[in-house]
Amino acid sequence: MKLVASWATDVGRVRDHNEDSFLVDERLGVFAVADGMGGHLGGEVASSTAVEAVRVALASGAAIGAAIESANAAIRDRAHGDPDIEGMGTTFTAILPLDDANILIGHVGDSRAYLLRGESITRMTRDHSLVENLVQDGIITREQADVHPKRNIITRALGTSEEVDVDVYTVRVVQGDRLLICSDGLTDMLREPDVARIVSMHAEGTAATGALIDAANLAGGSDNITVILLDVTEIDEAPGFIDHVAMQSEAPPAQELVAPTNDTAIPSRQSRRFSFRRSGHSMFRATLIALPLIAIVGLGYIAIWYRSSHTYFVAEVDGYVVIERGVHGGILWFEPTVVETTGIASTDLTESGRLRLEGGYCSTKSISTARRCVEELSSELIDAATPQP
Repeated sequence: MKLVASWATDVGRVRDHNEDSFLVDERLGVFAVADGMGGHLGGEVASSTAVEAVRVALASGAAIGAAIESANAAIRDRAHGDPDIEGMGTTFTAILPLDDANILIGHVGDSRAYLLRGESITRMTRDHSLVENLVQDGIITREQADVHPKRNIITRALGTSEEVDVDVYTVRVVQGDRLLICSDGLTDMLREPDVARIVSMHAEGTAATGALIDAANLAGGSDNITVILLDVTEIDEAPGFIDHVAMQSEAPPAQELVAPTNDTAIPSRQSRRFSFRRSGHSMFRATLIALPLIAIVGLGYIAIWYRSSHTYFVAEVDGYVVIERGVHGGILWFEPTVVETTGIASTDLTESGRLRLEGGYCSTKSISTARRCVEELSSELIDAATPQP
């Protein structure tokens, strides 16, 4: 696979400094955008720290999920004991070529990655944000989310908690596709069809990225704007990994994508305030009656959500061994969701190995333990199990 990269970043028309950082390293084959938050200094430090930490980790041979996790630790270490940057955080979205026909995406936060094919545009990542949760719960529509006053409240970021869940996707591409990574300074200003239209008007990548920046600024430029455009110019159509890209309108609810997490909203983006007003004795009595029921339902919801969002297991999906989060078979409205693909075809396993996967293998609260189980399962490959002469 050959990717030709073009990129641009701009402070916008409102901010006086740029908290975005980006990574274009063709030698390592990694392209990423980080949108920092945490004040004048904190945002810039968080995003630049993340970019450098991921670059170093990938250069040492780390997988993208582990590299982004190391960036989370690096940001927290950098902020420790420094009140000027304490609490800083950043989004992080990266694309890496995986093989001759597939790319790998690592994602935390609300920066986005898109696939542009012809005149169509498909969002390949799902925002870790309050409004995205509301959309997935059916409380608001996608159109309402685009103009919601709290659309910048994010529920997951690097640097804001000791551990971070990283979404990792494998996506099949074809020659002629264009891949876009961008901060929300672009998507808050432009609708997705407009982004697709602007990119399709410019065959040359630098012209396309410049046009996107200009259009976002013309629409208001309320935030920093960073875009990376990757043109897929050469590709081998040989069979590869399964395609896990999901259209927003078709994607099933998924814990790592839309459910609440232990991470809190980032105050530096926007604070949330809820109010309660008592209105007469009847309201007071009704509240007293309802509170115990609400508490029971709420505790049950929390217990189910916690189990679904903090449990990992190894399974088979569409012929491949994957790591899923959730409870095998699902529980209520929480369905298990693929968080990592392994590239191991289930048909390459021995019968014993395949039987292990049928009921969800190696249920654990730690994704690292699930990864070790995958390594153990790799010993069940047919070739590995065949005695050598």
